[in-house]
Amino acid sequence: MKEKSRVKRTQKGSLTVEASIILPLVIIIIALLLYLSFFLYNRCVIAQMSYIAALRGSLSEEKDDRITEQNIRQEGTVLLNKRLLAQNSIRFDNTMASKEVTVSIVSHMRVPFTSLANEVGVRGTWRMEAGKTVKRIDPIDFIRGCRILENATDG
Repeated sequence: MKEKSRVKRTQKGSLTVEASIILPLVIIIIALLLYLSFFLYNRCVIAQMSYIAALRGSLSEEKDDRITEQNIRQEGTVLLNKRLLAQNSIRFDNTMASKEVTVSIVSHMRVPFTSLANEVGVRGTWRMEAGKTVKRIDPIDFIRGCRILENATDG
């Protein structure tokens, strides 16, 4: 009878040992999935915000491009700061030419378990980059051109 009780005890203890090995792995996998979802979300937000900032800059009626560039930079950083998750650094660059506006955003996100990643040889941050170029269109000239085309097709 004593042998049967020992067998039962070893079986109960084996579950605890197995759980102590598997549970940290499950937690690490869940944490990595969360960080991956943050990364994908941030990439989408950066691409969207770079396009929105370039589009708004292309529609500005300012005669001085320096003022417009400052407005684009300020508005872009405000839009990004409200939406990005777990970011390390953000660099926002924009250039305006006579016919186009270019906005580029570079961001870095820390990798979870940075000390472990450095020992394995993986960089400590994930880099995200998005750049959009939009042609500058004068709304008045555009509407006039549309009306000219409309009148040409009617007659």
